[in-house]
Amino acid sequence: MGKIKALIRKKVLNRYKLTRLRHTKRWLITQNNRIKHWYNVKLDAYLMAKYREHNELPEIKGIEETLETIVQNKCSIARFGDGEIGLIFGKGIGFQKNDKELGERLASVLRSDVSDHMLIGISEWIFNSNFGTYPEYRLKYLKSILNLLLPGKTYYSADISRFYKTTPDGHDGLNQICLLKEIWDGRSVILVEGEKSRMGVGNDLLDNAKSIRRILCPAENAFSHYEEIYTTTLDKASKDDLILIALGPTATVLAYDLFLAGYQAVDIGHADISYEWFLRDVSDPSGRVVIAGKYVNEVGGGNQVEDINDADYEGQIIAVITDE
Repeated sequence: MGKIKALIRKKVLNRYKLTRLRHTKRWLITQNNRIKHWYNVKLDAYLMAKYREHNELPEIKGIEETLETIVQNKCSIARFGDGEIGLIFGKGIGFQKNDKELGERLASVLRSDVSDHMLIGISEWIFNSNFGTYPEYRLKYLKSILNLLLPGKTYYSADISRFYKTTPDGHDGLNQICLLKEIWDGRSVILVEGEKSRMGVGNDLLDNAKSIRRILCPAENAFSHYEEIYTTTLDKASKDDLILIALGPTATVLAYDLFLAGYQAVDIGHADISYEWFLRDVSDPSGRVVIAGKYVNEVGGGNQVEDINDADYEGQIIAVITDE
């Protein structure tokens, strides 16, 4: 009996030691990650200060000025965020697998300078350590990104499709929305979007457009169907139409190619989802939620989208490009 008790005590003690060891290991890993992040933040701030000191960072116009330029001059815009930059360097994202051709096309668009009416948008946070986010990203990619940019070229804000009630710098989301809606005010719009994006459905974001026609594309890995998307858009659009594109990194390339073909094309990105969050009083990225009936790639479960029954929406669809 005594041997059995001793054996049980030994097993319990060993299990306790193993549990403590696991907890200690997790704690050490957490502390190590915190130290690494703290170091990266400090190094990032130091290097960014050096880049600014030597005028090596690009000029990026603000959100309002970018929107005003698009409205006043009927400009096109191709936008680059972390997803597009990552694909240039061979890193896929949740809804777009890595694709060598796409990466090469994105790099070509980023370093292009074809016209003052073809704006290249870049997210400001990529070059601003004051945002306090993504220091590891900048340390890994910044020098390579700068090598792709043209010295002396003026770039524009890629963040025209991102807005909240207010931001820490006092940015007014409502004013941004009003400027954004001026882009399509009274215009005949062709909307090239993912099949579950449903931009403007269930809200008034596009209510001031003269008309809306939709070309639905695969929600994921759309670039695999690029030629069909491009030729279908050319077939359905007239030169007087405004083409809005909500199709991830594929939209960046498509907006550029459509501009070269003589159209005004705006890579509109997450504007609809941002507007849905705005209407729900989401004040910062931590409050982002799933939107029923719409594809939301930045929220867990957001790619599980139910069907909708909306006659107006169905009547706007003029073409469907599928994976089949």
